[in-house]
Amino acid sequence: LYKAYKFAKGESILDRNASCKKGKSLFICSDGGVSTFKTAMYGLGLQDDDPIFAEGENKQIFVWGNEASQGQQAWYGNINGLIKLENFVRYKGIDAVFIDSAKKVSSGAFNYLDNVQSRDFISLLRDIIAVPNNAHIEILSHDGTARGAHAGAKSWAEEPSMVISLKPNIDEDTKVQNGVTAEFKKDRAANIEPRRSV
Repeated sequence: LYKAYKFAKGESILDRNASCKKGKSLFICSDGGVSTFKTAMYGLGLQDDDPIFAEGENKQIFVWGNEASQGQQAWYGNINGLIKLENFVRYKGIDAVFIDSAKKVSSGAFNYLDNVQSRDFISLLRDIIAVPNNAHIEILSHDGTARGAHAGAKSWAEEPSMVISLKPNIDEDTKVQNGVTAEFKKDRAANIEPRRSV
């Protein structure tokens, strides 16, 4: 959400200092639903009436959330979901899609643990949606419980163009989180060190 908010304002983040064009983002909140998204909003000091969420031509951030109490169903990575996503990205001019999470959107669509099916899903996202629409698609895949283990099929870590591991920075004295370290595991488009931490 922090990335999308800065993107909506045309501001760079992490170790980037080059100018950034403004863009529209779509969040697919299948894992925690809209309530989790709103918790993140409020944690960043964003309010419901922020202009980037306002309906109309200037809306910059869109949300698809699983919220049964509001009649919103979860999005799944099946053929119907992919068609819906491709149409939305094309007709709304979406520049970035954030999917939370790989495991949740695969349930009811394909086997999250199967390398071939996971690779095919990622390939469809890239070849049918991202590339033709010049859009960035980011998928959150939560790590497993074993140290250094990623969840699901290996394709989740091998197939994407960029893989970043996010880890909370915990202050040893106060035990309070004071940020996040982004460790770049892979970055095919890097013109700087592809395996770096920020």
